[in-house]
Amino acid sequence: MAQQPTLPTSEYERRVSAVRESMAAKGYDLFVVYSDEYRLGDGFYLSNFKPINVLEEAHQLVLIPIDDDPVLLTGTLNSYGAKERSWIDDVRYFETLTETLEDVVSRSEGVSKVGLAGEKLLPVRYYNQIDDALSGQELVHDDDLLARLRQYKSDAEIRMLEQSAHVGDQSIVDVVDAMEVGDSEADLAAVGEYSARRQSAEIGSAYVIFAGDNTRHPTWRPSPDHYVEAGDYVIIDASPQYRGYAADVAITAIAGEDEQKAETYARANQLTNDFIEEDMYPGVSASGLYERMLERAEEAGWRDEFEPWAQGVRAIGHGVGVDVVEWPNLGPNTDVELEPGMVVAIKFDLHGIPGGGLRVERMVHIQEDDVRCLNFTDPDAIPAHTRQYL
Repeated sequence: MAQQPTLPTSEYERRVSAVRESMAAKGYDLFVVYSDEYRLGDGFYLSNFKPINVLEEAHQLVLIPIDDDPVLLTGTLNSYGAKERSWIDDVRYFETLTETLEDVVSRSEGVSKVGLAGEKLLPVRYYNQIDDALSGQELVHDDDLLARLRQYKSDAEIRMLEQSAHVGDQSIVDVVDAMEVGDSEADLAAVGEYSARRQSAEIGSAYVIFAGDNTRHPTWRPSPDHYVEAGDYVIIDASPQYRGYAADVAITAIAGEDEQKAETYARANQLTNDFIEEDMYPGVSASGLYERMLERAEEAGWRDEFEPWAQGVRAIGHGVGVDVVEWPNLGPNTDVELEPGMVVAIKFDLHGIPGGGLRVERMVHIQEDDVRCLNFTDPDAIPAHTRQYL
């Protein structure tokens, strides 16, 4: 097997340095970052450790003083693995939260302002502990600091995302290869998730696979009681996670033969490919992208089937990185431009068309002068039964 990409310790040291620069600009003396097993983004980004064993044990807190070494707190059972896997040397039990905060504050030179990321995830009792331990300091809720840093990927991160995109592509190929009339949606989701596991990846978000009449909805939990019928649209939305880096890619397959549905999907797929090639470039705004995709949908006669489902902050896409869905959001009301180093997922959804609905989704790397799709980069290597959907 070819050697797979990993991240060096220097990558995490670079991140902490960047956090401290942002801390200094905001006047923070300490930055506190909460995450857990299921919402691990910010914590893993800084610690390179993913806790496990349900929420009672899998809390994680990263403390970054402006003038001292970072500290990692996690559950007692998880602490053994953290001491081996995390680059952070100072690993402590989460149950020592109050004492650790007091110790970190006492060792620093005058902590007066503290930033807190992950406040929306924090259980109330732990938030209260943090608030009490820092009662003499100004506590500022700030998820934005890390979100803005994380939107720009280093070369090392791009390599991880390329690998995760490849895992997602292969898992989709495996689902299409296995799909037969009579399979349940849950059966096919199991095929996709097993494929990711076989490729040394984890599941960033549950695979979303839905068929037939269910595709009239924008999302659907795969059902063990809904079966693929001949001629169905089958939306396959894959979200693996390779060594902490996610992918988000989707195609819509057709069970058996249906020329009209095949033609409709081919048009939607070509629209998406043309949009990526012609409308995405460094400097274009999220609102501009939204307007152009809306124009393309209208030109194709699909405005009514597209616009209602392209609402909200992630109307046509979002960033992809440690989390399957992260900043930047791509929608009509988002004040952001595509910049080099970003990786975003672009999604084209239609619902309410004859047969239900369809989805096309691709990951796109924004480069200095152009963009590059990370999915299905070698179509000739894709089996014909899947290549027809690319």
